Amino acid sequence: YIRCAAGHGRSSMVAAIVLVVRGDADTVDAAEAQMKSARPRVHLGRAQHRAATTTAAALLALEAEKSPGVPAPDETAS
Repeated sequence: YIRCAAGHGRSSMVAAIVLVVRGDADTVDAAEAQMKSARPRVHLGRAQHRAATTTAAALLALEAEKSPGVPAPDETAS
């Protein structure tokens, strides 16, 4: 359960990171769209979007380091 005061900015940023890292969304934009379908008030500001994108990429890179042989996210793009 993730919650912030208004429930549509900071908590959505963390939820977007979780969705991307778990593989439930390919990008932060896709995660935001997925969340908006259930909660229309969700909105990531520019700084929140940037932080979510950076954090998700860093966590995915760490996960790739732990799993040798699995391509890093930037290696899978064609």
